[in-house]
Order: sequence, then structure tokens, then C-alpha cells
Amino acid sequence: MKISSIAPPNIVQDFKERLISGKTTREELRDTWKTYCKVKNDKPRRGRKYKKQLLDNVIGDLFTNPAAMTTANIIQSLKNPQWAIDTINQKKIDYFQLFTEVAVSSGTSSKPRRIDIVSIVKESNKGPLPTVIGIEVKINIHDLKRDMKLTEYIPFCHYFYLAIPNEQAMIDAAASITTKEIGILCVTDEVVDGRYKNVIIRKAERIKKPHPVLLGELYGKCLFHALGWIGDG
Repeated sequence: MKISSIAPPNIVQDFKERLISGKTTREELRDTWKTYCKVKNDKPRRGRKYKKQLLDNVIGDLFTNPAAMTTANIIQSLKNPQWAIDTINQKKIDYFQLFTEVAVSSGTSSKPRRIDIVSIVKESNKGPLPTVIGIEVKINIHDLKRDMKLTEYIPFCHYFYLAIPNEQAMIDAAASITTKEIGILCVTDEVVDGRYKNVIIRKAERIKKPHPVLLGELYGKCLFHALGWIGDG
């Protein structure tokens, strides 16, 4: 499989076993391939110091230590919508979509900030507007502790999470630097259906007053992603 050249060995092995038993689909394989391929082939964006971050946080871990938890692992894990269903306290959701690297204007920087992952969920085609769940991904303690912009994303969302590897030191650090309204999602090294399993350590609280203008901006940016109208900001 082509996926064996870019995905971690345990993900590849899980896919092989499920292919033999007929428990996976081509769509699942394509989805996994696109996630890891995008990370492997990503390039520095104009005007951003992205190359070193990409090398240190993604490529380095993925290829020098295939067992390490990477941003791509976490993105792939969160494509299973169960965590979102649990967050909004529903038995099921009819609509679920993930978008990555969504640029927003936080007002504290002349350049757009980027929310690592934005999930748009809706229980059905009736009722209110979709629920927006923002997620910041951190894969090492150093990056987690020095992040000073985490709370800037809260007014854009109905819920907000920090997604981290399932390591006690990371969990303790995340709990110590975040308020209770920010949830904590951990991604384990257990593989289920071609994805690492995730666990909600602390469920995000619904944000009482998301800013209507900022929330509208995020809806618009996700629409641009869905339509393929994605620029540098």
C-alpha cells in the first residue's frame, strides 16, 4: 500500500488486517492517505516562519520516531465524530466536518492567526446554526507551555479543546494552564478502525458568549475551505 510510506507502522498494520478481513473501505484509505500526505508534503507559507515548525513538530517526529504522536495522527483521530457527539450531548449528529489551519483575525496580530482544527457539527438539518468546535493541537510540552494565544480563539467558537498526546506530563501541563471552559482531548496509541483512539479527559464547557461577528467570520472561512477558496490568509 502507498500509505505504508507515510503513515505510522501501527496504523498501516491495522489497515492491512482490516483489508484482509474486508472491514475497511477505499474511502477510509483515501482519507488517511490525504491526511498524512498533506502533512508530509506541506511547504512553508508565504510570510510565515512555518518551515522550522513543520520540521520540528511533524516531519521530524513522523520519520525519525514513527511511534511518536504527531499532528497528523491527531487530525486523523478526530475525524471519528464520537468526541463531538459527546461534547454536544447528542446521541448522534447528521453533519460533521473538520477543517484544518483556519485563518482568523484575532485583533492581537497584524497577520491572521490559525486555528489548528475547526469542527462544524449539526444534529440535523433543522434547528439553529451549526455548532463550532475549535481545537488547538500541541504535541510537546515546550510548545504547550509557551503558547500565549490559546484564549484568543475562544470567542470564535461554541466549544474549544486542547488536543494532546495521552501522556501524563502533557495532561498535567494542559490542566494547569487552561481554564475549565477549555476541554482536554487526549489521543492514545491504541488504533481503532485505522485511527488512533481519542479520549475526552475534560469535556469543554459551552462558551457563554461567543462573539457574533467572530463566529460569523469563522463560518465564512470554513465555507471558503469547503469550496476550495483557500488563500494565504
